[in-house]
Amino acid sequence: MKHFRNIIAMKRKMVARYIALLVIFILIIHSASILVSAKEKAGIALRDEWYQKYHGKKVVRIEPGTEEIPWFEASSTFEYAEKLIIPASVKRIAERALSRTKLKEIIIEEGTEADELLEIGDCAFRYCDNLENVQVPSRVKSIGARAFGNCMNLKEVYVADGVGKIDYT
Repeated sequence: MKHFRNIIAMKRKMVARYIALLVIFILIIHSASILVSAKEKAGIALRDEWYQKYHGKKVVRIEPGTEEIPWFEASSTFEYAEKLIIPASVKRIAERALSRTKLKEIIIEEGTEADELLEIGDCAFRYCDNLENVQVPSRVKSIGARAFGNCMNLKEVYVADGVGKIDYT
């Protein structure tokens, strides 16, 4: 009988340890989700703002003064867009920023010498199946890997002299 009580006491201690570990795990997950949700809220607000500005338009001119085209689910924001004009104020197009959109033409404005150089992230326009024409000005300092990968209808890409690094991987 004493042996049986020892086994029960050991099992209770094990269960208590598992419960304690589970509580710690839940607290860690909860605190991480609070940290992430603040960042996500900012992204969601930006996505909603862009959706209100640009959704439903066939020709989209990103608002002058915009410095970055971030990554978010752009395919719904630019669902009807066929032509995208990116102003000289844009310094960075994030990775996968406009992938899987239905764009046919992309024009990146040249700007002046005062405008900072532009970086086009990896896969920025990947899988834009309707994309036919891209104009890349000399202010572009780098084009990331597969930036225009799998754009099956791409007919013309104009890359100005002076464009920096082009990653072909």
